[in-house]
Amino acid sequence: MMKHQRDAGLIVFICIILGVCLVQYVIWTSKPRSGIGLVAAPIDSDPGREDKRLNLRDVPETLRPVIILRPFSDKLYRLIHAIGQVESGEDYKAVGDGGKSLGWYQISRAYWQDACEYGEIDWDYDIFVRSKFHSEDVMVLYWQRYGATTDEERARIHNGGPRGMSKKATIKYWNKVQEAMK
Repeated sequence: MMKHQRDAGLIVFICIILGVCLVQYVIWTSKPRSGIGLVAAPIDSDPGREDKRLNLRDVPETLRPVIILRPFSDKLYRLIHAIGQVESGEDYKAVGDGGKSLGWYQISRAYWQDACEYGEIDWDYDIFVRSKFHSEDVMVLYWQRYGATTDEERARIHNGGPRGMSKKATIKYWNKVQEAMK
């Protein structure tokens, strides 16, 4: 009889511990933290596809610092990946343009601030520019700000700024990105 009581007590104890762990897991996964948060629909410019861009102005200000514009469509992610290959060989420590551009995607302070202003988010350039995920979100915001809808527009604007499509120098860059996408 004592053995059955002890076994039953042990089973109850294990169930209580598992219940507490489950509650903690649910609480932990529901808290917004940097790097996860609200998710927007894929951003893509496929013909016939409904535009489902997230309007950050509709998001409460307390949530803006943790907004992630994900998941990206496969097509958009291929472009982002190719830009990373062309810009830095996917090296988060890369420094370019005489120290003016940093990280995976060689983003300048002006580009970063422009995109963050548009998205109404306050991500510190010095802290987050080397973060692949933050940089990718900043790129998408920048492209949205300047109305880039095709891969070519996105790549050339990334390289040449808001008027990148009108700069002949960005054509060569676009060709490199296209090659990296293959």
